[in-house]
Amino acid sequence: MADRKSVQTEGYQLELEHLTQEKKLMQQLLQMCTEQYAEVCERFPEEDAMKIHKDYLKKQLGRYQQCVRIAEWRAKKLRGITFGREEYPAFCEKFPAGRIPLGYDDQSDNPIALPLRQMFSLSVVVKEPETREKVYANLLEAYAREGMQVMVFKKKKNSLFGEGSPLLQAYQKRTDMILLEAAAEDGKRLVDKLTKEMQKRADLKRKYCKEHDLDAADPTSALKAFDFIRSKTKPLMVWFEAFEELETIFTAEDKASLGALFAAGGKQEEMTDYANLQRGRGYNLYYTGCFKEGFSQCGQQRDDSLLEQFNPQQHILRFNEEPEEKCFARWEEYQYGIPGKTQCSCIMTYNGEDYCITMPCGTHEEENPDDLNIFTLDL
Repeated sequence: MADRKSVQTEGYQLELEHLTQEKKLMQQLLQMCTEQYAEVCERFPEEDAMKIHKDYLKKQLGRYQQCVRIAEWRAKKLRGITFGREEYPAFCEKFPAGRIPLGYDDQSDNPIALPLRQMFSLSVVVKEPETREKVYANLLEAYAREGMQVMVFKKKKNSLFGEGSPLLQAYQKRTDMILLEAAAEDGKRLVDKLTKEMQKRADLKRKYCKEHDLDAADPTSALKAFDFIRSKTKPLMVWFEAFEELETIFTAEDKASLGALFAAGGKQEEMTDYANLQRGRGYNLYYTGCFKEGFSQCGQQRDDSLLEQFNPQQHILRFNEEPEEKCFARWEEYQYGIPGKTQCSCIMTYNGEDYCITMPCGTHEEENPDDLNIFTLDL
């Protein structure tokens, strides 16, 4: 017999399908009404006799537009629940190796993932503490799935990677995790490690280019050698738990070295936009920079040399920042009876465009009947 949560989720999925069809119908009616209104205005621009008909069509346009907005708004909420309840490890099974699963595209409902070939740096902004640990766990799950070693540069206070924390218990062994404290000594240790790793990978790239008669100075050459480099190295992910703290921790010398690693050669004016976007890709070495509330556009909010050099592709995940549209339709009834629901809605900046996605954040946790809404217990 299906449990209550499964039945509820199935009901939401059915309603989501209905809303999708309803939205399509409303969009068709909206298109027809728009065409009729445009035709009437063109054929009878000054006819007083047509004023009533024009006003009627204009009101219909407003009604259809509102219906479409309501359907979109309700569908977004339902999508957040149904997709958000899915467990992330199960979601990862939808993809082959070599990708970082991210979630479902809110427009198409298609599952999406970022190929490692396109990945170098990732900025992650999470506003809500409850969401933060879930998102971090999901990303660590993806990195563990790729066999990555993870180096964590911890934040100064209240780190989620403290001794005995759930993240450490779940992923320290699986990712061969190296923990670094927010201190200049560990900053130098990190820079030395990254310099050696990058040198090793650069040597492999040059070897591949020589064997295949390629220009090693070409920014896209590392991507061409990606499969070769990946076969010879273990993927390394460097995780900055509080990126905004780095500016005050590293010495000037180490900060310059780290900035050069982030910039991967720096943007050059004579290079094409495509070539500039390939900087850093292909070396099987990756960065995740985590930011607290307030960094809506990483690299544009403050005078910070490391922040300006980090993430040349500007791949950004911004959780809990999706604006809520005001609507007269009541949504509260759908939220009741769903304890512990975490909003894993996200705006992803990818190739200069923003996309809304929902990351699966479901868990195995059993629902306590005493936490549920008493009027929906039997639903």
